[in-house]
Amino acid sequence: MPSKITFLTFKHSNGRPFVLTIKAASSDLECPVILLTQYLAIRGSAPGFLFCFNEAVPVKRAQFNIQLKHALQFCSYNTDRYKSISLQIGAAKRLSSL
Repeated sequence: MPSKITFLTFKHSNGRPFVLTIKAASSDLECPVILLTQYLAIRGSAPGFLFCFNEAVPVKRAQFNIQLKHALQFCSYNTDRYKSISLQIGAAKRLSSL
């Protein structure tokens, strides 16, 4: 069953929500879709920030960047080549191709 995330506000949203449908393609635990689906099951469906701590406290950009750097280092990627903006650019390119 696909999961859906509704973004009520985001940069350049003009007040229109955006619904992202996530479909898991495999059972591979390294699949980002499966991992995001598992995270959403833990996070719950309450409105608020996608990435947050308990009590809906949002993850700050600096905290996200630190964890992103650790994940990239773990995967032996060059951390100078990737920043959180890379994820936004990649998502925008993907969505524009749909």
